[in-house]
Amino acid sequence: MDETSLQNRLKAMVVSVAYEGRAIPVAAWTRHQTRWPMGQVELITTMLEWARDGAGAGRDLIVMADRGIGNTPDPLRAIEGLGMRCMMRVSKAVRVMMEDETAFPFKSLAVKPGESWRKKARAFKNAGW
Repeated sequence: MDETSLQNRLKAMVVSVAYEGRAIPVAAWTRHQTRWPMGQVELITTMLEWARDGAGAGRDLIVMADRGIGNTPDPLRAIEGLGMRCMMRVSKAVRVMMEDETAFPFKSLAVKPGESWRKKARAFKNAGW
């Protein structure tokens, strides 16, 4: 799932399916730069429902999204409410809490370019973790 700005006039929210190393668009919504057709969470939910329904029953769907969607808990809760899992790119400033209750800024966990980090953690302290 990604939203792209086309100059300063148009935005496109697109849901794509990963297939053989490519992203194949399956749902899209374009809008004027300053006019939302509905709230962001409702738009995300609507489009992911289209994709889920089109995929058919029994599919394990994982939503991959960028910082614009992954930096607040509301879109993530909506995605999980649809029975999907999330993999989000987040900003370096996001704080994460480990299972042992220690908290760190995300930027301290993977510090070198290309380095990855994988562990179960909670985020969004201001939203109650």
